[in-house]
Amino acid sequence: MPKATTYRQLLAEQAPAAVRISGAHHSVWNGRTELTDPAKPVDGEAEWHGTVRYNDQRILEPTREMFRNSRVHMQDAATLRSYRKAIKTMLHENVHMLAGEGSDPRRNQAEYNTPHGKAAEEGFTELYAIQKTDDYIDELGLEDIAPGIKAAGKHEIYAEYVQGADAFAQTIGSRSGLGSEEVVRRIATVGAAQKFEAAAAAIYDTSDLPGLVPDDQRSAAVQQIAEAMKKDYAQIDQAQNIKDPDLRRKAARAAGGAAARAGYDEIRNIRRQWSMPAPEARVERGANAEQTRSNDSPTNAPATLEATTAATPHSLPPGLATAVHASRSGAEPLTSATRLDEADMGSRRGGTQTAPERGPEVQR
Repeated sequence: MPKATTYRQLLAEQAPAAVRISGAHHSVWNGRTELTDPAKPVDGEAEWHGTVRYNDQRILEPTREMFRNSRVHMQDAATLRSYRKAIKTMLHENVHMLAGEGSDPRRNQAEYNTPHGKAAEEGFTELYAIQKTDDYIDELGLEDIAPGIKAAGKHEIYAEYVQGADAFAQTIGSRSGLGSEEVVRRIATVGAAQKFEAAAAAIYDTSDLPGLVPDDQRSAAVQQIAEAMKKDYAQIDQAQNIKDPDLRRKAARAAGGAAARAGYDEIRNIRRQWSMPAPEARVERGANAEQTRSNDSPTNAPATLEATTAATPHSLPPGLATAVHASRSGAEPLTSATRLDEADMGSRRGGTQTAPERGPEVQR
């Protein structure tokens, strides 16, 4: 595979390398790399029309320096961290550019402008970039250029979005048998409008529904599951309003876990729908009807592949009660993720947005 031995090669390979390590269908990158407005508190932007932009001082200059110092060993830790942050930001923006078959930029933009859509797009993009920066470095051959870059400290943004995405993926990964990293990959490598469909497909295809629901009804069932998860997932966005960082993290994880469980609740609803007898079969009398009722009793009912209790909808008001409730959500939080403040600028999805911007901590 092509390696980046110069700054120009790095820019040329940034999107193809992201496609190769992820297995995504394609990238919508249009081949253009431009500069962000230096007045904006962002490290990078991914525009809906396919252009990526980076802050020149914080992102592009460290990569130029990396190639000027090519193969220099024993560089100081701060320098290596600046290189790694730049490469991880580059991966983040190029994960935004990954798309599934039939991806529609207009639908993606519309979905991004919803609370659940933005939380999923930013959360899974950042989580996947965190998980795959080392693979990206290897794919581009950058450990040879900057020895020690893979061991440099990690840089993470979008703490609440990442926590919610991680809890969502862990719940589905555990219950489906796919594993959380595979769930993250499937969701991160499609556009905003396809993310919940990808999650719903993972839930549906690993359940008993494919043997119960007709093949021509699969798409409708997957969409039904996807829609069922969005309301709870939108609460991740609201978690940012909680002042205490620990409660904020727990609230985001609670919302992510609740959204995944809502998808599994919908599996039970669909199973019940397709397990009901046809109307004519219900009009039975005498011994046949009595026998049918006997056979349908709980003691004779066959076991199903899903044996979980229905999840109680989660609301996330601020305060201690929220934290106590949120702490029941399951998987341990990612302790390395931190809330982005004014001094730790991130990156954002560029282009026209109808939703109001919240400030540096939610920009990318």
